[in-house]
This record gives sequence, C-alpha cells and structure tokens, in this order.
Amino acid sequence: LEYGGTSALHIAAVAGSASAASVLIEAGALQTQDQDGQTPLHAAASAGEAEICGILLSAGADVEGIDLFGFTPLRWACLNGHVTAVKCLLDSGASTSSLAGLSTLALAGGAGHLEVVAALIDAGVRDLHAVEIAHETGHLAIAQLLHIVHDDDDGHDDGGEVSDDGGEVSDDGSE
Repeated sequence: LEYGGTSALHIAAVAGSASAASVLIEAGALQTQDQDGQTPLHAAASAGEAEICGILLSAGADVEGIDLFGFTPLRWACLNGHVTAVKCLLDSGASTSSLAGLSTLALAGGAGHLEVVAALIDAGVRDLHAVEIAHETGHLAIAQLLHIVHDDDDGHDDGGEVSDDGGEVSDDGSE
C-alpha cells in the first residue's frame, strides 16, 4: 500500500500508530522505502516516535539503513531533536560515527538540541568539532557543555568557558 511514494507503514510510523504499524509489519511492509530511500524506521525516528522505532527494531528493521541524503535513522532523530528516539536507537546499537565530517553530536549541537547532546554524551560520543559547530550556529550553552566534556576527558579544567569567537578563555579572562 502506497500513497505518493510513501507506504502505509511510513504513514503509521509518523502518526505513531502502534497497532497499524504492527499489522503492516505482519503483512510484510517492514523494509519498504519511500522516494527518498527512507524506511519506516527513518520516518519514525525523524518524527520522534520512539515507541514505533522500538516496534520496527524488534521486527528486524535495519538500524543502520542509509537514505538518499546519506542519513541513518539516528542522524534524523538527532537533527530533529527527538531524545527518546535517539535513546531507543542507541540502545539498539546505532552507530554514532561521522558522515562527511559531521558527527551525530555536531548535528544535534548545531541544531540546538541540548537533551540530545546530553544523551549522546552519556552514550560516550565525543567530537571536538561539535564545539565549533554549536558555537557557529549560536548555541553557546551547548558549545560550553561540549567544551567542558572535552576538557574533562582530557583531564583539563579551565572552567569550560568559550569566547565569542569559539576560542577558549583562560582563567585570567584572556583568549
């Protein structure tokens, strides 16, 4: 069942309809792709439907499926700020690796999603470049958090301050 290149399972995933998703999975719709190469798991993750993500993953959905944009379901959940979907995907073994030099941490930080950044940090994700991305996009609190985490990992403690141009601020206030 498709409508305009989108399967019924994609629609159920975005709508958060667990019962419809379950019926459609039983009918064999699990690995369908839309016109953008996105699976129902991409759709659920992008919409923040963590329950549907769990149902799809339990049925065997590919957590590492890549769409025509080069994005996995985790990357969409990070970009759109859906922390429960991010946690569900991480718990299912989703890779946090960089794509074209942009990590999941940089995506979330650059989009201003503090809760997702915190979930990725809790999962052990680290990326110094994410500090720059968060700063360049105006998310200074996220940049500062990422800077503090980086310093803690390196055994440094400079207070985690980030200057207006993204550089470090020393204890005496100089850059």
